[in-house]
Amino acid sequence: MVALNKTRLGNLLKKELYWILFRTLVIGLLQAFIWLLIYGNWLSFLGNLQNTVQDLLQKLVYSLIVLFLLQGFNRFLVPSVRKLFFPIVKGLTKEPLVRRRMLGQLERYISYFGYVFALLGLMSIWYSKVGPWLASFLTNIFVLIMSFMIGLFTSSVLGNVLAYWTLTHVDIFKKGDRIQIGNAFGDIIDFGFFFTKIKTSKNEIISIPNLYVVENGLSNYSALDVVLVHVPITLNYDIEKEAVKDILIKSAMKTEGVLKKEDLKPFVLFLDISYSKETGKNAITYEINAYTDKPNDLAKIRSELIENMLEGFREAGIEI
Repeated sequence: MVALNKTRLGNLLKKELYWILFRTLVIGLLQAFIWLLIYGNWLSFLGNLQNTVQDLLQKLVYSLIVLFLLQGFNRFLVPSVRKLFFPIVKGLTKEPLVRRRMLGQLERYISYFGYVFALLGLMSIWYSKVGPWLASFLTNIFVLIMSFMIGLFTSSVLGNVLAYWTLTHVDIFKKGDRIQIGNAFGDIIDFGFFFTKIKTSKNEIISIPNLYVVENGLSNYSALDVVLVHVPITLNYDIEKEAVKDILIKSAMKTEGVLKKEDLKPFVLFLDISYSKETGKNAITYEINAYTDKPNDLAKIRSELIENMLEGFREAGIEI
């Protein structure tokens, strides 16, 4: 297996070397032919057009060099950048389809840079007046890009941008959706390269880094027609369980926004049995679950449900 891998690697290197040598040889022969025309004075029959034709032929060779460099950029540099960023993308998402889309987008944008610089190079070749200005411009741009890249790789900016691509392509939310990210609960008002902004039920604007969204997950309540409202409560073991269930279900049925359909009626779950050191008794944790088709009013519905529960236990004489 090792010998096979070495053979394949050797063949690959030969193939790439031939690719480079062939194009270098073609350009070298064309340049040698032009020098032969110039120094052999073979174009003297053109008279006044001689210098113009020589300049045109030289520019064609320079243009071929630019195109050769562009091909090399797309053939060698772009795949190398893909491999370089693959571990980062792999850490951001486990979905193979999303991973391929992110890497594809990255390759596409890097290729755009190559085409832009190739276009600028061709402009500097064919328009002599643009040359000096373009050289100065490219120098300044290069310094800015290098400064930006250094800062990018030494901060969380890159992670947030890649997380933005992830969230864009999985299509799990849109502006106006009611979502929960960690402890933050509210409506999405903006989704940018670096931050996701939500407006909470308390009218607060919160900016959450996209990387945090990917790492901690997101619950989108607006993506479903019906969502569950659930409230846990812990009571002493000696309280009649059926009485507690009856109070919890009646409290949910009284709550505005809770569905009362036969297949979507409120229900109670028993979550845990624990021992309370304060009372010296066992306790049961109940959870009332109720369906609603108003996800944007989830906080209000939950608040009213808790209020109805407190009132129900008070009327029944049960101490919480």
